Order: sequence, then structure tokens, then C-alpha cells
Amino acid sequence: MNFKELQQAEKPYDELMVIGKNIEKQGQLYHIAGMTRCGTEAVLYVLEQESLIKKDKNKNEAKVKSKIQKNNIKENSIHTEQTNRINMKNRSENSYFFDIEELRIGNDICSVQQASSGSLGIENYERLFLFFDMFHAGWKPQDEPFWTVDWEELMLTEVVFDLKQEKLPVWQGDIFVKMHKRHKTYLVEKPVCLRTGEESEIEFVLEDGRKGICYINKVYPMDIWKEQEEQFQNPKYLERMTEKELEEMKQKFYSCLEQSCPKGMCYLGIEYECTLKGNLIFYDSEFLEAGPKTSNGSATNLMIMLKPDEPIGKHGYENHGCVIQTPVFSDIEKLSAEIFQYIEFLPEKEELLIIKAQ
Repeated sequence: MNFKELQQAEKPYDELMVIGKNIEKQGQLYHIAGMTRCGTEAVLYVLEQESLIKKDKNKNEAKVKSKIQKNNIKENSIHTEQTNRINMKNRSENSYFFDIEELRIGNDICSVQQASSGSLGIENYERLFLFFDMFHAGWKPQDEPFWTVDWEELMLTEVVFDLKQEKLPVWQGDIFVKMHKRHKTYLVEKPVCLRTGEESEIEFVLEDGRKGICYINKVYPMDIWKEQEEQFQNPKYLERMTEKELEEMKQKFYSCLEQSCPKGMCYLGIEYECTLKGNLIFYDSEFLEAGPKTSNGSATNLMIMLKPDEPIGKHGYENHGCVIQTPVFSDIEKLSAEIFQYIEFLPEKEELLIIKAQ
């Protein structure tokens, strides 16, 4: 850090407004600190903390680790233990404000251009200037829930709006937000034994108490290499690119595929119906308990999709497809897996942005 960098960290703006309001959405507390404006572009600043649900999960995992420790496992190995299951469970949902498409305050309509979020951190010098300016403008964070929370535990979300005039809207009266189409993820963690060529019926319960049934209609190995080679034979590729470009694309794809599914191996495809209207995500049990793979920075994750031939299944529900992207042999007969998550798709809607009492 030097004085030049310090000066560059100070971002100019034409107007600053302290809002200092709290809202609670989906069990998460947010503090709307304020807004700035530069021309007709406004930025809303929102503070949030790691969710209590995630903290409770981490506490439970810590208890399990302490029990293992009693079995003469070294303390250092326990504290550094990390699995794919823990990593995915700790991935929190995006901030509520990431799903906002439009903000309506009285007659003012603010359209969202973009949103970003990151750890506040003490190295965020640009935000230090902002907070000092907000202090001088009358912001009183000592009255707010995040006053004594370490900055490393806080997230700052910035939502950029396009204004129709060079003036910030006044935060009074009813404030409405228009939400994008979005999704919500629920943990399921239901063990299941998948057998190729066999059907099964699995009952599960979501975190909110809703019950569902998954009808597995097909389980089969997918030769991704063969399928992709056949797909590259489609003449439409050469309508969009030259033979050289197609060959380069094929080499890049096969290079990435080799890292996750070596040639001669398969992925396991699942076709299923569900009494709930969302998607189920399956994972191999061994993958969930394994540690994350380290990458040299060149690895690329390929998302393989599966679309059933028929839109409606034999039980009258929508047909879905899921691919367990763990390499298996083509003669696989069964696999221990889990219905790990349920993803529910939420429609676009407008709702009142209720201000939590101070």
C-alpha cells in the first residue's frame, strides 16, 4: 500500500444517502447501509453476515470431529479435514439482493444493472472512505446488529441501479422489489442404492417438512466419449465454424473430459419423476465423503446434461434427467449414492420490501 493507491481507492460520487435500515428475508438479516450516485448510476450498499443455519451446521460438524479426535486421531488432521459434502453444504445461497430486477420507491423505478458481493475485509480501502463519509452523513452503525462483528465475517453486496434522473430516490413509504426468476436449494441427503436396469421408489423430506417421492425409471451407464463423438459429426458445426476451428474445439473438449472421465469409462445416467416440481441432484456417496481434488489451475468442469426422450413419465409427472459425474465401468451393476439436493424454481414476482423495526 502507498499514498497513490490510497488516493485511487477513493471513488468520487455526486450524492450520498444514509438509509440505515434492516430487513429480514428467508431467515437472513440484512442491513441496508446507504446509496451513492454518480450521474444516473446509483449503488446500493448492503451488509450481511454468515447465516445462522450455516453456523449451526459448522458447530455440529465440529462436534463430530471432536468425537473422532477421541479415537486417537491427531488434532491437526481433524481441523484440516474437508470433504466435498462439507464444501457443498457450506455454499450459501446468493444474497437476496442478487435476485432483484427492479426497485420501486414511490414513483421512482430503479432498474438493476449488476450486483456483486464479497468479504468486507480490512484491506478494502475503498469501502473505508465510503463508511467514513457515511459516518459524517449521520450513519450510526453502533445501533445496528453488525456493530461488533469482525469484518472478516461480513459480506458487502453492491447493487448497481440505473436511474431515470440525476437524483437518489427518497426511502419513504412502501418500497417494492421485482424479483428475477430464481431458484432455492434444499438439502435432502437421502441415501439410495442405484441399480442399472432397475426401477425404484424413494421417499424423502425437505428441510421445511415437505414430503416428496422420487420414481427412478432408468439407471444406465453413459458413454460420454461415444455420445460426444457422434454429436461432433453433426454437419451444423461446420455451418458455424471452419474444420480447423472444429478440430481445436474437439481437442479442448476431449482434454477436459479426460481429466474427469478417462476414455473407456462412463458416467451414470438417471431418469426419474418427482412428485415435487423441482429438480433432484444425485451424487456418488464416495465422492461426497472424499476430499476436494486440488487443481493446477488448468482444469475445467464440464457439466453433462441428460434430457429424457419422453416429457412425461409413467407415473404422470415430468420426466427429469441427472448425471452422476463420477467415472464408472461400463458393466457397473450398482452404485451407492444420495439424493443430495432438491432445487426449486421460483417465478418472477413483485413483493414489498418490509423494513424491520429498529
